[in-house]
This record gives sequence, structure tokens and C-alpha cells, in this order.
Amino acid sequence: MDSAALARLVAYGTGHDFDSLLVVRHGRIVTEAYYAPYTGDLQHEIFSSTKTVIGTLVGMVWKDGSLDRLDHPVLDFFADRHVANVDDRKKAITVQNLLDMTSGLDWKQGLTAKRR
Repeated sequence: MDSAALARLVAYGTGHDFDSLLVVRHGRIVTEAYYAPYTGDLQHEIFSSTKTVIGTLVGMVWKDGSLDRLDHPVLDFFADRHVANVDDRKKAITVQNLLDMTSGLDWKQGLTAKRR
């Protein structure tokens, strides 16, 4: 990995409200940074981290050819499962909709987000 690019990424985190940054390549930690007031041993709430992981995984399956297109209907991936209450809205949901959080499904957030 390009160490200058990693240094720019660490510096970018300083000005963009990062809590921490961890880059792993081939199973080894390449870069690890924490931004005040956070440290590696301080537990705290993080929001939207799942979206980041899912987006990364989608990029990986796209790259290896397991995903043909982002407008692929999500229900196709669950053909062997029973999906409750299937209607036209659920049939229309694509991988891109899930990445954009634009599935069109109603939901209620059980927790109130805390701001720092």
C-alpha cells in the first residue's frame, strides 16, 4: 500500500469528524489511528458503521463478479427463503436501494441518536 496515501487518509480523518480509522490488508493491520477524544480502548456508540461494512462487501462481490449489477433485485438472492409479506414494493428493491437507504419500506428507530 502507498504509505503517502495512507498518511493523507489519516490526515483527512482529523478534519472530517472521524472517531477512528483502521485499514487491514491481507489480514494485517496496515494503519490504525484514533482521533480525540477517542482511544483504542474507549467504547462508545457508533452510527452507520454497518452501512460502511455492507458497502465494502458489495464492492468486493461486485469486483469478483458475484454481483452483476447494482440494480439487481434483492429478493433474487433469497429465492430459497420464505420472505414475509412480499408485495410489489419489496419486489422492486434493488441492491442500490439498500446501499442508498431508499428501499421505500417504513421503519421506526427504537433509539434516539445521541450527538456529541
